[in-house]
Amino acid sequence: MEDARITPVGRWVRRLRLDELPQFINVLMARCPWWGPRPSGPELHDQIVKSHPEFAIRVAVKPGITGLAQIFNGYADSVDASQRKLAYDRRYIAHISMGSISPCSFGR
Repeated sequence: MEDARITPVGRWVRRLRLDELPQFINVLMARCPWWGPRPSGPELHDQIVKSHPEFAIRVAVKPGITGLAQIFNGYADSVDASQRKLAYDRRYIAHISMGSISPCSFGR
C-alpha cells in the first residue's frame, strides 16, 4: 500500500536504507550499541504493553540497531509480531552479551 505522505525522494532514501545512517553514526560515536532490542514506535509499544505487560522489559537495556529478534524474525509491524520477538529480546536481556548467545540455539 502506498503512503501518500512519502515523497519520491523519501521512497528512494528508504529503499537504500539511508534513513538508518544516523543510527549507524550513533554506534560509531558510542551513543548506542550495535546489538540490542530495536525499539518499536511509541504507539505500537503502548498498544503491546496494554495487552502484554511483560513487553515493557525491552526498555531495560539500551536499544540497538539490530538484535536477535530482527535477525530471526524481521521487523515487527503488528502486536502479534512484536509478541513473537519478545522471546528473543528477553533472551538477549538475560545474557546482555552477544558473545554468550549462540545463534545456532535459535530456530525459526
